[in-house]
Amino acid sequence: MFQASSVMTRSLITLSPSTSAKEAIRTLLKNRISGAPVVDSSGELIGIISEFKLLEVVFDSATASIPVGELMTRDVISVN
Repeated sequence: MFQASSVMTRSLITLSPSTSAKEAIRTLLKNRISGAPVVDSSGELIGIISEFKLLEVVFDSATASIPVGELMTRDVISVN
């Protein structure tokens, strides 16, 4: 039986909701990942940000400082 544990990443790169879109893009590029969980100060998952969502702001310097918390997807589907 195929299990998520056989393909999942165990060392996560996470972002806080206050991380700017510009910094989130840098983090994704540096780590060669296409998205990251957004966690609150206690480490609880509150959303996810993807490169697709960040593409909406990448070409507009006025939006580079928008916090990830305003861009993230809040309805995250997860599995055990």
